[in-house]
Amino acid sequence: MRWKDNWEETREHYCRWWARDGLVVVPSVPPDVAQAVPARDAQTVAPGPPLDAATRHADPAYVAADSHHWLAHGVLALDALPIGRMDLGPGSLALYLGSEPEFSHDTVWFHPLADQALLEQPLRFDPTNRWWRRQLALADALLAKSAGRYPVGMPDLIENLDVLSSLRGAQPLMEDMIERPAWVKQRIAEINTCYFEVYEALRTRIGLADGSTCFWAFHLWGSGRTAKV
Repeated sequence: MRWKDNWEETREHYCRWWARDGLVVVPSVPPDVAQAVPARDAQTVAPGPPLDAATRHADPAYVAADSHHWLAHGVLALDALPIGRMDLGPGSLALYLGSEPEFSHDTVWFHPLADQALLEQPLRFDPTNRWWRRQLALADALLAKSAGRYPVGMPDLIENLDVLSSLRGAQPLMEDMIERPAWVKQRIAEINTCYFEVYEALRTRIGLADGSTCFWAFHLWGSGRTAKV
């Protein structure tokens, strides 16, 4: 947290907030105000517009440079934290389980498995999955760029029924919930197992030395494992 001047004060606010005492205040700062802030890294330059939406979300060099530039010029007032962004989209756990992405500049969509027969077998996390390897490449690029000046945040993996909906498709899954609820519950149990495997692998890579973690999408820091569940 070298880029967070009042880190000790902010850390105390987060610890109290997790204990349901007090507030964490993260202000929204207008772009013109942010542009007037002296850069924390005078050598950083904006990477420019991405070549395409896939570059925007999934190119390690671009994502690391873009995130670093934003943090170097961002306003970190009150409890705002510098957290490196390495999301492959909201719900990226589905990618590691076989979904294919459709990138747009604003978000990422996840397509149902092309071979739905795969969902009749137990879901298992495959560490050789190409999108998982890309996620690790993003993490490594962010870690190298940050050089210990700020933490890298956990991606927005999402969990449970949402991931199954990405893999199966929303309407077929709604029918499954009526016609074969035991199948749905079994797949969810398998997804939960995969979630914790993935989370632990990422935490080992990007977690802070004191055991704490950050969750980028909700701008959170926690003294242990931190995520949306």
